[in-house]
Amino acid sequence: MAEKPILFNTEMVRAILEGRKTQTRRVMKPQPFKRGHGWVCSGVYYVSDSDVRSYLFHELYGNSGSPYGSVYSDGSFDTLWVRETWRAEELGDDSHNPGLDGIRYRADNAFIEIENTQEASYKWMDARGNHGDSWRPSIFMPRWASRITLDIVDVRVERVQEISTENALAEGLMKNDRYMPRVEFAELWDNINGQRGYGWDVNPWVWVVEFKLAHTASLTTGAPDCLPARVLASDGNMGKQRVA
Repeated sequence: MAEKPILFNTEMVRAILEGRKTQTRRVMKPQPFKRGHGWVCSGVYYVSDSDVRSYLFHELYGNSGSPYGSVYSDGSFDTLWVRETWRAEELGDDSHNPGLDGIRYRADNAFIEIENTQEASYKWMDARGNHGDSWRPSIFMPRWASRITLDIVDVRVERVQEISTENALAEGLMKNDRYMPRVEFAELWDNINGQRGYGWDVNPWVWVVEFKLAHTASLTTGAPDCLPARVLASDGNMGKQRVA
């Protein structure tokens, strides 16, 4: 069972924490391209869409599955650790909890105290010393600072326009009287992927990853699943955040 990183923006992190987002679609690379009635993948011609799906799973990626993880025939599965916008912060101006070192998460403004170890302190000081109070993009989140782990439920290959209304809602969209979910998802897709050449109208091949929230973990420098996280809101209130 492998553990892989995955990036989400703040809106999608909120949707995951609220239980609204259980799927993500990611552009496949390299993309198959159309030739006649079939598809060409890595120089090989495939007659049907089903042949393409089989090739992408079993030949191109071999036993390693998709680049975003897999579910295996023995019932085991890979996990994803979420990278999100963050910063190292010290609650030195808070009279309730002076001098607490931890990580602030932009999606919901949660603050999680780091583990009380020398190794954790060194990692926090390095992040804090190099970047101060600045928000750091998700791409720069190290494993030790990640609070969210996802269990993969299913992985499949399809073209982006195959998404159903139900699956569009599972992408984290909220029901809206003004827009149909597929239409809203298409707009969201174009905002993220259109300028990269993978817009909705191009109908690219995508990895579809279904997942469930495994837990939000305390900040450690070793295994992520060890202690309940100590979460402090901006007003200093304390609580525990752990989702089974």
